[in-house]
Amino acid sequence: MAPSCTKCYREKSDSEFTRLSITGKMKQFRTCNECNEREVNRRNAKKRQLESEKNTDQENATQDNTTQENAAQEDAAQEDAAQENADENSLELIELTNLCSYLIELLNTHSMQLNDDSENVSPFLVQCAIDISTYDKSTKEVVKELIELIEDVDEFS
Repeated sequence: MAPSCTKCYREKSDSEFTRLSITGKMKQFRTCNECNEREVNRRNAKKRQLESEKNTDQENATQDNTTQENAAQEDAAQEDAAQENADENSLELIELTNLCSYLIELLNTHSMQLNDDSENVSPFLVQCAIDISTYDKSTKEVVKELIELIEDVDEFS
């Protein structure tokens, strides 16, 4: 009776079960050479896949670390720039009811600087943002009131 393979369960000749062992000697095995070769190829393919995934993970981790470091540096630079802009462009919050008196005060200060030293005076610039959502009037009516307030201030100066 011919031996049968423990993997494929087929009966094969004795020569199909004989191959070199790890020590280099000829040895009789319970799995046929064909099943053994398939198993070795499957293991090698799995090892290559795991190594490939490991290398990819390491490359991704390196790229992620580099990307995170670059992003942190960019964020820090943006925060510094934003802080500088905020310091330079910080707007003073004023109630709309005080806008007239505030603008008159600014114009008076500017005109006094013009009288004192006209060469070193910076131009008069006013920048403001007004939240009109708190008013019960339409946008058009609020804008008309703002224009009137500005015209009133311009008449005073």
